[in-house]
This record gives sequence, structure tokens and C-alpha cells, in this order.
Amino acid sequence: MCSARRRFSCPSSVSCRLRTPRVPVRTGAGTEVGVLRRTTFLVASLALAAAFALYASAVAYRCDDGYIVYQYVKNALAGHGLVYAPGERVEGYTSFLWVALLWASAAASATGALPALGSALGTAIAAATVLGVSLFSWSLARERSAWGLLAPALLALHSSFVAWSTSGLETPLFAALLLAAAARHVRWLQRGGRAWPTALLFAALAMTRPEGLLFFAATTLHFLHAQRRTAPRRLGASAFAWAAAFLVLFAPWFLARWAWYGDVLPNTAHVKGGFSPALWPVGARYLIDYARDYGVAVLVPAAWILVSPGRRPWHGYLAVLVAPYLVYVVAVGGDGLAFHRFVAHVAPLLLLLVQAGSADLYRRLRERAPPRLRPAVAAAAIAATAAAAWTTTRQTALPLWWPERVRWLEARSGLRFPGDGRLHDYVWYDAYFVDRLAAAARWLDANAAPGSLVASTPAGSIAYHMRLPVLDMLGLNDRHIARSTPRYEGWLRAGHMKGDGAYVLDRAPAYILLGNVAVLPRPLSPAAMARQLVRRSEREIWRDPRFARHYERVSVRLAARGPFQWFTFYRRRDAGAR
Repeated sequence: MCSARRRFSCPSSVSCRLRTPRVPVRTGAGTEVGVLRRTTFLVASLALAAAFALYASAVAYRCDDGYIVYQYVKNALAGHGLVYAPGERVEGYTSFLWVALLWASAAASATGALPALGSALGTAIAAATVLGVSLFSWSLARERSAWGLLAPALLALHSSFVAWSTSGLETPLFAALLLAAAARHVRWLQRGGRAWPTALLFAALAMTRPEGLLFFAATTLHFLHAQRRTAPRRLGASAFAWAAAFLVLFAPWFLARWAWYGDVLPNTAHVKGGFSPALWPVGARYLIDYARDYGVAVLVPAAWILVSPGRRPWHGYLAVLVAPYLVYVVAVGGDGLAFHRFVAHVAPLLLLLVQAGSADLYRRLRERAPPRLRPAVAAAAIAATAAAAWTTTRQTALPLWWPERVRWLEARSGLRFPGDGRLHDYVWYDAYFVDRLAAAARWLDANAAPGSLVASTPAGSIAYHMRLPVLDMLGLNDRHIARSTPRYEGWLRAGHMKGDGAYVLDRAPAYILLGNVAVLPRPLSPAAMARQLVRRSEREIWRDPRFARHYERVSVRLAARGPFQWFTFYRRRDAGAR
């Protein structure tokens, strides 16, 4: 047996292995409780996964970008291929693997309710991720205790992870694959064996979001360093098998999507604005806000474990994954969507570091405390854990169960969120916004001439709920706008800075939906519409003389009461109608 068994373990090509000793745990009466503890841990883990699923279903967060995914799947099911609009090959989604999973699931279930299917799949994958964090904790010798439940418990309550699990986007799938790939690499570090299956998981990760390539690159460097230290003679063969495993899955897909769309990167990557220094302060603020909203004290244990004498190889590896990714988040200016979506991608790994640091701090404090103070140390640990749990869940728990404490006024609509039931009862503005666009889409579908082009800033729900083609004025689904130069002025919001009003007018859409699709409790006058304009395309259209010359304002009554009473839009004067 190697004397360095608790330091760095060796791959299978070397006789030294890190093995977890299977020592029975006995009570004071001498009764073995190892199996019971394992069973209890598993039952508690399953309970956490189930509780997460119930919590996510209660939160039921939806966002418009999820409906962009549904639009691609809808067209694929109709036989048009993975396109936003039939005949236009633009990759306006980020996650092929998530789109493919939805496509296959919808085809197999023969259901037309894509939003419900997307929410159910996302919740199931996210719940499996909570369970996966528990199993990963159990596989680590020092986490076979109640501390091993801290990371899955915090993840089950994590507002960002909970909200995005039902959103319709790929966030839970990306987080699940990243956790699986990282756990597989840690297993190799501990026990050796074949490393190349891990590369397959990273290929799937890169097919889910382009950022998967960043995690693959970081792990590749970590893998090569470990292999060089432990089995330098096998470095070449191991590196070849590692690269071949990644490329055998990634390369055919990449070439196929390149042939279909004609672009190396997804169209969405061009919309984000690149790595301009103008975005760096925005990205830094994004992470600062995350620490503020989710508790900077919660993150202290994650930093502690990286400098603690009790640090283990897998702690450093998770930091190698998380730290460069957070630098990337700063470089691209964060994300323009709610609940810190980009951090949710690495939340399982980050919380595993928090768990490890918390357990290490507790052990050290308890060992150094006099016996009479050890109950106080335990009480402090319980209080800190409860505070961490509340901090991570308050962003969703307060609006859901104590709405009067966080109710706010959305100035453009004049509505308060969460609703109090008088005019509406929406908890989340984004869910209201999705239904607001659907109301406009259904009216246009019923009243516009077939094939009429509709220009809109939001491009998800408006396209999914009607058959008319949509010109995406933010550029996620438009190649020309995506490649225009962003204007870094005023309040920067990642993914929302591009536009081209002149180009939109050149396309001569039959309908232009200004004011972020103005379906409101009141009709809008021209002066009121001017105050409702959002983003670059809408403002440039408003200033262009051609707009006033060729378009007329129309307000139609949709309902007698509620938040969706009036729909105000602009129609080309020569546009036909049914």
C-alpha cells in the first residue's frame, strides 16, 4: 500500500491507488451502523431531490427566451428543420443538445404542449442533479456524514437553479453534464482507470453550450498535468485517447451544424457583444450582485478550502473549473436575464466547495475548542447553515410566499409584481411578459394577412404562438443584426445592445411592435409610445422619417379587464388584413 494514500492518487497504470477504507462505524453499544448511515443518506438525498421538484413546480418561472427554443422545435416537428422561420437558416438558440432532447421527447410523446414538456424535462434533470451532488459527496471519504447533505440541500433551495429549471432553457442540462463530467474526472484522479469516457461527457457539454469548450480545455490541462506526474510514459497514448474521444462525438456534430447554418459560432454568440472592455464593469457588477443576493458569507467557505491544510486534489480541480468560468462571465458582461443564470451553470460545483469548506472549518473549530464550548460550536454551525439556506432561497421564497415584502412597480406596464389578485396574480414579471406576447400573437394570427412579416424586439412567445414570420429586432434570430456593431451607451444589458432600425424598415414588415410589444391595460398615444420604446432598433425606427410616412398607429381592444386589455402597434399603411 502506498504511504501517500491520502494525498494524490495514481492512475491505473501505477500500482499506487487511493482507496476509501471500508471501516464499520459502531455505536457506543458496538452495533454496526454503516449500512444504516448509507441508507439514511440515500433516503435524505432522494427527499431533497423530491423537495426540489416540488419547490421548482411552485416557483414555475418562465422566460421569453425559452420560447425561442420552442419555436425551433415547433418548426422541426413540422418538417422545416431546426429553423426559427421556414426558409431562414439562422442558429438563434445556444444549445443543440437541449433542442434535440426536446425535439425527440415531443416527437415520442406526440404532444403539442412544448412549454409544459420543457418545464417537466428541466425540472427532472435539475432534480437528478441535486441527487447527483449527494452521490458525489458520498463518494468522497471525508463527506460521509451530515455535511455531505449541505451542498445538495443548498442547491435544492438555490433560487437561480430553481427558477431556471422550469424556464425552458438548457441551464439544468448544462449544469447536470458539467457535474457528471467533473465527478468522472475526480473519480479518475482518485481511482485511476480509463480517462477518455470523461472526454465524451465534455463533448456533450460543448454541444449543450459553447462554454463547454472552456471547461473541456481546463480539464484537459488538469488531466495532462496529472498524467505527466503519475505516468509520464503513457502521456502520449492517454492524450491521444482523450482527444479522440472528444472529437469522435463533437466533430461530426460541429461539421453538420456548420453545413446547415454556415456559421462557426451560434448566431447568439454574435449578439452578446464579444469581450469589449466596456462590458467588464458590467460583468463585475453581475458577480457582485450575485454575492449580495445569495450571501457573500456563504462563499467564504469555498475560498477557505482552497487555502486550508485539509485541501484535497478535487478541491483544486473544481476551482480550476469555476474560477476561469467566472472570469469569462465578467469578460462578456454577465447575462441580461434574471436570477443570475450564468452562475447557475456552476452552482453545483460552487456549492460543493462551500460544503467542503464548511465541513473543514467546523472540524477545525471543534477540535480546537475546549469540550465545554463544543456544543456552542455545533449551535453556531447549525445557525450558519440555516442562514445560508435562507439567503440562497429568499429570491424565490419571498415573492412566492411573502409577496407584500418585495412587491415592486414595473413602470412601463404600470403593474405591480407579485400581483395582489386585483388586476393580475402573476408572481414573476417574466411569466406575465410571456403571456402578454402570446395575447398579441393570437390577435395577429387571427387578423393579419397570411405571411405578413411582424417585427418585434422580444422574439420567443410572439413567434411561438402564431404562424406569421417574425423579424427579431434584437438579432438573436437575424444574421444581419447579430453582426452589427453594438452601441455601448447608457445601461448595458448583455445580449440586448444590438439593433438596426434602418434595416428593419428596409425589410418593410407589415407590422412593427414597438414598446416591447405594447399589450397593456390602456391604449398608447404617440407621446406615450415614445416613452415606451426599448432598445436600439425601436429607437432608430422611431427617428426614421420613413416610419411616420409608411406606418399608422393601431390600438385594438383585447379584453374588458385584466392586464391585457389593449394592444397598440404600428401597421404598414398598405398592409392587407383578413
